[in-house]
Amino acid sequence: MLDRPYEWAPPTVADARRKAAREALVEIIGATRRQHVDVIACAGDLFDRRTVAPTTMQWLTVALRSATTPVLIAPGNCDFVGPLGGYSRHEWPDNVIIFDTDRFTAVDVAGGVTIWGAAHTEAHRPRAFFDRFEVDRDGVNLALFHGAERSGVEREPMMEACALFDESAVEAVGFDHALVGHYQQAHFGWMHTYPGAPIAHELGNGATGTAVLITLADDGTIERAQLELSSPALHDLEVDLTGAKSARDAVKRAGASLAECAGIVRLRLNGRVAPDILLQRDDFVGLVPSADDLLLDWEAEVDVDELVEEQTVRGQFVRDVLASRDLSDERRQRVLLIGLRALGGSDVLEGPR
Repeated sequence: MLDRPYEWAPPTVADARRKAAREALVEIIGATRRQHVDVIACAGDLFDRRTVAPTTMQWLTVALRSATTPVLIAPGNCDFVGPLGGYSRHEWPDNVIIFDTDRFTAVDVAGGVTIWGAAHTEAHRPRAFFDRFEVDRDGVNLALFHGAERSGVEREPMMEACALFDESAVEAVGFDHALVGHYQQAHFGWMHTYPGAPIAHELGNGATGTAVLITLADDGTIERAQLELSSPALHDLEVDLTGAKSARDAVKRAGASLAECAGIVRLRLNGRVAPDILLQRDDFVGLVPSADDLLLDWEAEVDVDELVEEQTVRGQFVRDVLASRDLSDERRQRVLLIGLRALGGSDVLEGPR
């Protein structure tokens, strides 16, 4: 999705992800040339309708024109067809066909293949596209749309369902197969295919993005091959620092978790840590290729089990903070960390971020 806002990311990371989205599209177009495909099919969410910039749309039209092969687009819930939207405000190349109604429309493709596309015409469409529709021609008929197949809700529960459908409906209305967009992970169903997102959008999605090459045999059977794209992955890692004896020990634990990761990483440091173990962001930056590849969250708690028994100023401070009813758990941990480090004479008062 072009010009996705990436609310979770700092500006440098968000800009890098948007750049990676463009590069992924260029990579897909290059793969279609090498594979000599007959048509490129996009099942929606090509861009974010709320945030896409005019310059991005101009770049997109040039990129799609360079494909030379026909490009079929079935807009989704994020790039739905409507007034003032990207599809209606720009002139598209002759090789691009945009389905602009929520009823299936047929486009003839080489070799007796028909692709039927339908578009989202609103941001929130609950109903399936198959209602009151039936294929009325011979040959191989493929559906192209953006929607949530029911079993995918279990695979990706964080994705908001739209145009919900049952896989059995694909065959029931006469389609041979459905090419569908929505879920971010690739999935090959019996009667439908999700290519997955060309780049990972959310932390924890891990692997780089994908596209799918569909090959139709003369007898109508379908072969599918997943094409791995080179976009940077997104990782969400958790490191337990409980029992770490030193800052070096803590960094070593993080390094072991990062050993197999490439791309952008959110490193969440948790567990129980002694207040005199001083960690800073720079301690962890060297574990990744660049500072922009690391998002650091300090979620650790201060280990005060021994301190709470001390008959010292430090011990009394700990007891007072633990007894306070005016502090949230998160606030209490921050007060303990800052206070104990200050009492120890350190000028490193906060956890690394």
